[in-house]
Amino acid sequence: MQGVSIAIFIKHKKGLPKKKVQYADLWGKRQNKYDWLDENQQQTTKWTEIKPTEPFYLFTPFEESLKAEYDKGISIPDVFINSNVGILTARDNLTIQPTREKIETTINLFAKMDKEQARKTWDLGDDSHDWNIDSAKKDVVENTISKEKIKPILYRPFDIRYTFYTGKSAGFHSRPRNSLMQYLEKGNNLALITVRQVAENDFNHVLVSDTITDCRVTLSNRGYGYTYPLYLPTTNIKDNIVQDIFDSHEKEASAAVPCNIKPEIFTLFEGKYKIEATPEEVFAYIYAVLNTPLYRNRYIPFLKMDFPKVQFTDDYKAFLKGAELGQKLIELHLMKSAELDKPQFRFEGKGDNLVTKVNYTDNSIRINDNQRFENVSSEIWNFRIGGYQVCDKWLKDRKGQYLKQEEIMHYLKILMIAGHTLKTQKQLDEWYVSAFP
Repeated sequence: MQGVSIAIFIKHKKGLPKKKVQYADLWGKRQNKYDWLDENQQQTTKWTEIKPTEPFYLFTPFEESLKAEYDKGISIPDVFINSNVGILTARDNLTIQPTREKIETTINLFAKMDKEQARKTWDLGDDSHDWNIDSAKKDVVENTISKEKIKPILYRPFDIRYTFYTGKSAGFHSRPRNSLMQYLEKGNNLALITVRQVAENDFNHVLVSDTITDCRVTLSNRGYGYTYPLYLPTTNIKDNIVQDIFDSHEKEASAAVPCNIKPEIFTLFEGKYKIEATPEEVFAYIYAVLNTPLYRNRYIPFLKMDFPKVQFTDDYKAFLKGAELGQKLIELHLMKSAELDKPQFRFEGKGDNLVTKVNYTDNSIRINDNQRFENVSSEIWNFRIGGYQVCDKWLKDRKGQYLKQEEIMHYLKILMIAGHTLKTQKQLDEWYVSAFP
């Protein structure tokens, strides 16, 4: 349950010691805590003296040597040039739809519908300072309801939906973050998604996207997810050039598109390895580190406070191995891995595929009384990204809906992604030990 902090501040007279901070923990059930507090006072408490240091000046103890070790890494915002949180729509019922056809139908209806009728139809609520129906309708009409504006959006982990994206603030979307999303809305790019802080006791707030992103994809109780594109393509670059780069992994091709990784990172690599690293390798290596359980568990006190910091191994072969494992995860998490073509799970039972309840028992995920996904381990069922238990979240978001065959196949792939990710993370732990002996 939520803890309670008791703080005692003492203001000393002149000439007496200052800046002394002492700390004590008390764990247990409520009544035991009350009893202890009744029987003790400040003088009888067993205090631990701590010395808060910049930048956070923490009033809790931590291992100084571990912090020094962690601080050797580079903070994610110091790796990339451009970043921002994901899109804030302010009205998901209207702006986010499951298919291209559905969003096209929706915006056509919305453009023609009376304002108050639209408010009722999509449960839009009252207008606010950064979103109102008049401005949203105007934005849709001014863009002539162009099909080119219909874009896929990573809404939740492995949950691609569709939206009408114009890039105008306080228009159809409240905050479309066009200064950043312009690099993703045309496709053929990659982006890292992570958070600044987590309130949870574990860190798994990392994902990758090749589309525009919603701000809650890797949601934490402490805030929205930040998006870091790999490339910053300009309008005069051909649409297929970034994909060509990903396919070729040629340094000459990589140089053709402005990279979002800061030049000093590549200078660091040249100093470490006496060889150039490609943007794709750096990106994949970072993805590998952030997905390594040993890294997450070791540095959780610091991951809870600020953006992740990534250490770069001194061993070039270890760097390449990390990038290889990171690329494997990237392909899995973009649902493009060949490993997803081999079914490992089954959808069993006769019925209409209506999701009435989501329940996990005996290695089965039930969606109603008669139908279920079979052969699912508890580790896969409990697999998490950010604030979401992925396999549970995806189904519960479709409660009351009939699953189409392609949605069933999609969910089977999500189960496989979870399974393959867990296996790859075991490999990452082994790699991490060798990369940082």
